[in-house]
Amino acid sequence: MPEPTATGVTLSGASIEFQGVGFDGPAADASRERIFTFVSRSAGIVEASAEAEASGSDSIRLCLGRGAPGSVTAQRCRESAEATVTSAASGAETPWTVTLIGAEGAGGTANLVLSFPSDEPSVTVDGFRFQGLAFGDFNGFVADVQATGAGNLGVAATWSGGSVPYRLTFADDDAIIEEETGEGMAVSTTVAVSSAGAYRIALGNQQEFAEQDLTLRATISWP
Repeated sequence: MPEPTATGVTLSGASIEFQGVGFDGPAADASRERIFTFVSRSAGIVEASAEAEASGSDSIRLCLGRGAPGSVTAQRCRESAEATVTSAASGAETPWTVTLIGAEGAGGTANLVLSFPSDEPSVTVDGFRFQGLAFGDFNGFVADVQATGAGNLGVAATWSGGSVPYRLTFADDDAIIEEETGEGMAVSTTVAVSSAGAYRIALGNQQEFAEQDLTLRATISWP
């Protein structure tokens, strides 16, 4: 298959890296995909890349397609321990959906990078487990973003399954610049940053062990 190409005005690419995404495999209880959605705002290359860690399933299925979940077209998929999928965005604003799931076994952990042309980047994740501290990579998300200038980092998250204690942090060079803790079924916070640079955003359930199945949906935005 030929490599995708893009024509038209191209904005500088936005990127986000999710560290240690716990993913389900077909043998997991209530197995579900991890879903990532975002919008490209100019012509350019859209890319999703994932690498499974050694423990757990060594094969992942990574898919990228145009459109919102349930109405995806022109989907491309790869199945491997290291999978990369690319497509070309046009100059028009275009929604994209990426899905990640294990191809075998009960699941495992992967790092995932999304890149797409946008000057107002945000990514919405869905289907993430929010099971508590004892579950490690199956407890919310850790995301690294590269801000291109001053602006706001933001998280708007909800979860189903019940009210739980949570901790949301924003960090710069491993130093926490903002922290919010509380209890409930949602959190929404923005943090102003004065310069370009790398930032880490993390959200987790502070219970040691959640007996109920908790599903997290969150939108992450950055300048």
